[in-house]
Amino acid sequence: LRLTPVNFDRPIHLIQMCRGIGHSVCLTKDNVLFVWGNGPKGQLGLGNVKQVEKPTVIQCLRNHSIKKIAAGNDFTLFLLKNGLVMITGSELSSCLGKETPGDFFVPTIINSLLSLDTCDLDCGPNHVVVITAKGRALAWGHNDFGQLGIGNSSKKIILEPMSILMTDQVIFKKVF
Repeated sequence: LRLTPVNFDRPIHLIQMCRGIGHSVCLTKDNVLFVWGNGPKGQLGLGNVKQVEKPTVIQCLRNHSIKKIAAGNDFTLFLLKNGLVMITGSELSSCLGKETPGDFFVPTIINSLLSLDTCDLDCGPNHVVVITAKGRALAWGHNDFGQLGIGNSSKKIILEPMSILMTDQVIFKKVF
């Protein structure tokens, strides 16, 4: 095992970092997003870039206030402080939050979440969970083992957010 340091152009203060199967994402205290690694399916959010070997800023998100980041196998999620959720990556992940085909090569708003005030999110390799300000939890992506909690493990892929089935007394606040 040989560790290789990641070099940035200047000293920075990282507040979040996550990684997908072949890419990494980090958020700085100054609200700058850096990505690097493998990106042929759009997971870097830099357009049609196949690979980036050093931390590179996602310029199109520079004017957005980012609250949280998460990365799956071939996709990256961004939760904005205003409650919007954006995603970039491969439709093969089944995690883009839409039914129409096509990859996203730049961060794109998940339209099916527009009417919700999302306050937290996280993901696994091939599924996503979001929490709303009203305490609802929604999930989508691969459901091979019932991991989405939607009460139907016979449906193996869910392309759009569906409510996780819990009693009305359960209020979700965070997801890890």
